[in-house]
Amino acid sequence: MEKEIIINSTNEDTRIALLEDRRLVELFVERPDNERKVGDIYKGKVRKVVKGMQAAFIDIGFKQDAFLHFSDMGNRVGQLFADIDDDDLEDNGEVRNDVDPQDLLHNGQEIVVQIVKEPIANKGPRVSTEINLPGRFVVLLPKLRKVGVSRKISSNQERKRLRNLMRKLLPKDFGLIIRTVADGKDEEALKQDLNRLLEQWKDLEKKMPDAKAFTLLYKDLSMASSVIRDLFTEDVKRVVVDSRKLHRDIQEYLKDVSSDLHRRVEYYRGKQPVFDAFEV
Repeated sequence: MEKEIIINSTNEDTRIALLEDRRLVELFVERPDNERKVGDIYKGKVRKVVKGMQAAFIDIGFKQDAFLHFSDMGNRVGQLFADIDDDDLEDNGEVRNDVDPQDLLHNGQEIVVQIVKEPIANKGPRVSTEINLPGRFVVLLPKLRKVGVSRKISSNQERKRLRNLMRKLLPKDFGLIIRTVADGKDEEALKQDLNRLLEQWKDLEKKMPDAKAFTLLYKDLSMASSVIRDLFTEDVKRVVVDSRKLHRDIQEYLKDVSSDLHRRVEYYRGKQPVFDAFEV
């Protein structure tokens, strides 16, 4: 099967097509007035705690309040990442005893949350207090103290190698998810990715105490860059992009994460629109 990622970027929108044997299997669209928000981290303020709904509404400066379900305040790595089972997780140190979330929240309280589901129509985004910072090879889980490995890494020997390696590199009060693309990667590549995420968390922690409510503390990658981070794997033949800037940005990102995949990123120079050329 031949996999390709085709990206068309204009002032109006950015469209990303995932092709398998030249057939469209997935399409992502991002517009300037509706850019991707999943992964963004805000300092918000508790607007209302609704015990009957087991939830709270959090004002993060959007038109509609964000929705925080109490289940999004606990240890739910297996729900946050579709390819991770609870059986795939191992503790990395002590895990705190469960505390009833409704006893932790009160109206007017400031709280740091991360968007886990985009706002839709007249509904605000869904948020979580469990922060995660995704990298190319691992996802950092501050305070969660769990180590998980993607199910798509099928070799038990490789899973054990990666788990032992990352446990050695991981600070005590952190957990992480080892992503599929980490399969076969050496210690240096994984260490660089982890250190980059630890620096991001360090910067984020510095901002938190003094930040005012409704402040955007962390902005995740754009749609195009996140697709490259998450879906551009070794089995993808090439990425074709018709924007010089985006082509340069993608190549720089891939070089930064110690990947030779940047050689597969092509700048489209054809006269036809790129989607027409690939019959998307």
